Amino acid sequence: IEYAMSLLIREHRVLLMITLFGGMLGFRVDMVRFPEVRTSFILLGNSAYLDPTGDILKIAEIYLGEHLEEEQKKAEMIPEKNDIKIKKEILESYVGHYWTDVTNYFRRITLRNDSLFLDSGNVDHALYLKPLGKQTFTIPEFYLSNKLIFNPNTKGEELLATFGTSKRRFRKFDPEPPQNLGAIKAYVGEYYSKELLSTYNIFIESGIMFLRINNNKPIQIFPLL
Repeated sequence: IEYAMSLLIREHRVLLMITLFGGMLGFRVDMVRFPEVRTSFILLGNSAYLDPTGDILKIAEIYLGEHLEEEQKKAEMIPEKNDIKIKKEILESYVGHYWTDVTNYFRRITLRNDSLFLDSGNVDHALYLKPLGKQTFTIPEFYLSNKLIFNPNTKGEELLATFGTSKRRFRKFDPEPPQNLGAIKAYVGEYYSKELLSTYNIFIESGIMFLRINNNKPIQIFPLL
């Protein structure tokens, strides 16, 4: 089992790793537990563009170094020389926004200086994608073994990402925000999360869209994607 009630179960090098992460309205929180060595890490952040799990794994490398296998020195973020050359028009076809329905988040692919980068909306935190082939790339600085495959010949799937033993399937989408409230009226209503035991009420009042979580004060929300 790789996923159960928001828990992701996978491996970080030689150790079993259980992660729980979430975020809302500009905050991020991640918990990573290594049950075999009875050690847990929790990171709280006040920016939606953080990579808490990645930061926790950097700390784990230091704190749990004796329990982890040695591995080769990480490659430079952008190698000075890369034997694999891909035509610019092919790279341009991969640029765009990608959404995964499994865990409901997006990632963006951008092109800079004839190289692809992956980010979650903030280009300052972009990760270089090193080509392994015309359709296959990897993130050299990421701690888990990983592979990103564009157009893997699966219906409705335009990006397949593998991180350790976990797989994520993405579809491309248009990030252009709605131009009026009528375009998003379909989202108005009450939603309930069994995992969080919380109710989310989305409503429009005086031409403004609001979100109310349980009985808390309504928060004005804006469509971005």
